[in-house]
Amino acid sequence: MKKASSMIELVVSIVVIGIAVMTLPLMLEQTQRNSTFTMQQEAILVARTKLGNILTYSWDDNTVQNNIIGVLDVHVDADDELDRNTTQRRVGHVSQDRRRKFFTNSTFATTHVNLGSDGSINDIDDFIEFNSYNLSGNLDYRFKFDINTTVNYHNDTANYSAQDMSNFTFSRVLNTTSTNIKRVRVSLYLNDINTTLMLEAYSANIGGTALLRRVY
Repeated sequence: MKKASSMIELVVSIVVIGIAVMTLPLMLEQTQRNSTFTMQQEAILVARTKLGNILTYSWDDNTVQNNIIGVLDVHVDADDELDRNTTQRRVGHVSQDRRRKFFTNSTFATTHVNLGSDGSINDIDDFIEFNSYNLSGNLDYRFKFDINTTVNYHNDTANYSAQDMSNFTFSRVLNTTSTNIKRVRVSLYLNDINTTLMLEAYSANIGGTALLRRVY
C-alpha cells in the first residue's frame, strides 16, 4: 500500500511539474507583450512631450519684429483669401489696437529651402536639425529612443468665405513654397522593438495679440 501511494504521488508530481513547465512559454510571451506595451506608452509620452515643446516656439524667424508678433506675408501660391487686404489686416481680423494684424511693411515667412536652424533655436522650424539619439543614455528614459523632427509648409487652400465648412476636406499635400500652415512631424524610433512612431501637429500663421492695459 505504501509503495502504491508513493507511485501515485510521483505521477501526480510529474503531472503538476509538466503543467507548470508548459505555462512558462505563455508567461514569457505575456511578459514580452507587457514590456512592448510599456515601451510604446513611454514612446508616445516622449514624442508628445517633444511635439508640445516645439509648438511653444514662434511660428517663424520673422514672426517677431521689435517685440511685436505679427502675421507674415507668404508666397503667391498660397490661398489668397488669407492675404492682407488694403489695410494691415486679413478678412476676419478685428480692426482695433493690439489685435492680430500684418506688419506695416510686407514681411515674408522663411522660404521652404531656408527652413531649418539658423544657429539658434527660436522658432519651430529650427528643430529640423535638432535631432536626439539614444535618449536613454542622455535623459532619464528606460528604453532607447531616436527622435527625428521635420517641419514643412502644408497646403492651406480652402473656401474660407463659405458659411458652411462642414464638408471641408483636410489635404495632406505639402508645399515647396511658403503657406500659412506648417506641419511639424516627430518621428520616434524604438531600438529595442524596431518600431517607428510618428506624431504630427499643425501650426498656423496667425500672429499674436498684445495684452490690453489701462493707462492712468
